[in-house]
Amino acid sequence: MAQYALPEANSGTTDWSGFNHNGDGDWYDELDEGFGAGRGSGSGPDALSTSWDSGTNPTAKGIRTDLAAVTDPATNTGHIYRTQSQKGGGAGGQQIDINIRLFQGATEKASATFTDIGTVMTIRTDTLSAAEADSITDYSNLEIDTEANKVGGGGPRRGMESAHEFECPDPPAGGGGFAHSQGVIVG
Repeated sequence: MAQYALPEANSGTTDWSGFNHNGDGDWYDELDEGFGAGRGSGSGPDALSTSWDSGTNPTAKGIRTDLAAVTDPATNTGHIYRTQSQKGGGAGGQQIDINIRLFQGATEKASATFTDIGTVMTIRTDTLSAAEADSITDYSNLEIDTEANKVGGGGPRRGMESAHEFECPDPPAGGGGFAHSQGVIVG
């Protein structure tokens, strides 16, 4: 079994804007759908109804969320974080690269770069190495950041983001579950 941590609060500020959103100015509640049934507010990311937009010509534009706490799994395997993103504005035009990063507070624990992303919402996944997982000391203070960057010329394009999620194994004695601001579902 596994535990899943989803966004429960905004982290810092962002200059991304709601593309499909509820208009409350928070982004975490549009990025908390999880990547499977029973994880989050639905059966997985729904970019048609919930997503955020970096604006055209993004340079180091990030959108970051605080994640709900999970229990330390006492292992350094099976630590995965996911986002879902695409290049907006149609085919062609500028190349958009997406960087995803996992933080514990202000300290970056892992990162991955996806170059020249496409125009279809795609799950971006990074599995932590044993050393990266071992470096996590506080599972109640994790954050995910998605950063969009334009590369080269061409028609203006934008980065779009629709979900964040962190997964790790259940702790040895079981327990674990699903951490979200709406409660914990024991797995």
